[in-house]
Amino acid sequence: MIFLLWLLGGVGWLGCSGCKEKNATGQILEFGTEKPISGATLTLRACEGEVLGNFNCTDVATTKSDADGNFDFDQDGTVISGDAPGFWDSGDDFAFINRKDGCPVPATLHLYPFAWLKVKLNNESGAFQITAPGENLISNGRSIYLGQGIDTTIYFFRKGNQEFKYIFSVIPQAGEAANLDLDAFKVVHNGKEIETSLQNSAAPWFNIYLPGHDTTYIIINY
Repeated sequence: MIFLLWLLGGVGWLGCSGCKEKNATGQILEFGTEKPISGATLTLRACEGEVLGNFNCTDVATTKSDADGNFDFDQDGTVISGDAPGFWDSGDDFAFINRKDGCPVPATLHLYPFAWLKVKLNNESGAFQITAPGENLISNGRSIYLGQGIDTTIYFFRKGNQEFKYIFSVIPQAGEAANLDLDAFKVVHNGKEIETSLQNSAAPWFNIYLPGHDTTYIIINY
């Protein structure tokens, strides 16, 4: 009886003291599908300051995710970032380590898969130029000059498993304003025409879903 009371007292003492394990744990998943990412590299960081102000972080440990996307560090920290082949690294999209009763709560980190958009431009009207989005996430729009009856194919590298807003413009003649007549454009995906709208009454745009780890193909006739 004395031993049992001592044991129960010990368990109660452990419960009051906080947590058994103080290491950061969690799971890394693919954005949009929730599939686990195996073999990802996770970085644990200790941070100080305000998230929206002076926020300084120091790397303290790295580890790999298992076949189920689970990871386990042997110490505690503030945030977790990650990267894996075929995925955009998490960048500033940290997984913050929350706590309950002083114990780290398992964190969930999502990575966007790579996705490609292949666009074929057909200049049927002889327009002067078309302005298309940049090739990657940080590049600006670019002007493309094609003669009448000429076509070209361009590629875009984007985050997958989400919709991409494709904004473009067509200038009929040098020095003229962009053509805002939606009937002058035809955007086709998988044999079906995509509905096109106007961006702030200045340029045509449409949404296209980009599945991860795949290439989406569209045709723009103007």
